[in-house]
Amino acid sequence: MNLCTRAEAVEFLKMTEPSEAQNDFIDGLIVQCSDVIAQYCNRTFDMEHRTELYSGDGSHELYLDNYPIINIVKMSDDFDDDDNTVGEEIALDQIRVQKNIGCLFWKQYLFPCGNLNIYVEYYSGYLSTDIPEALKQVCLSLVARKFKQSDEGRFGLESINVMGKNVNFVNLRDLSAHEKKTVSMFRKPPTGNKGWSLELS
Repeated sequence: MNLCTRAEAVEFLKMTEPSEAQNDFIDGLIVQCSDVIAQYCNRTFDMEHRTELYSGDGSHELYLDNYPIINIVKMSDDFDDDDNTVGEEIALDQIRVQKNIGCLFWKQYLFPCGNLNIYVEYYSGYLSTDIPEALKQVCLSLVARKFKQSDEGRFGLESINVMGKNVNFVNLRDLSAHEKKTVSMFRKPPTGNKGWSLELS
């Protein structure tokens, strides 16, 4: 997901009439900078429909891999992985959803302990009109810095050939300490209860 638009980047760079080549280069930088930020945050930001399995741990809380949560479609605490069937559904009005951190809180009951026994179907992510300003500003800052670093020999390229391999012009090392701190609130811990994507026939 692109975290800013070309128009926003051009305005941020204070450019008046960028050439076609400059526009193409900016487009490529936006994609790479957005991907680097998502990589640092250990998550994706795209709005998607997801069907996932989680392992219950006997607590009231279940943390989903992808957030912000837009809405929950269906849940069950009795998924049968032998025949890929969803058991009795959990009443969604019993679930309190903390959208921005991906937490589901089941006040009346505990999510039963088990291995991939909790089925969750939901929508998560950001619409292009809802991207948090902090993410957008870091993306714009990174795009502008990499654009200004380009020179005649490199301009217009989205990758550099290093020892026979194409290496992206933007990578994690390009994020400054300040930029990392700014987006840290959106960063997902690399460990925890991991969900498994599920495709039901």
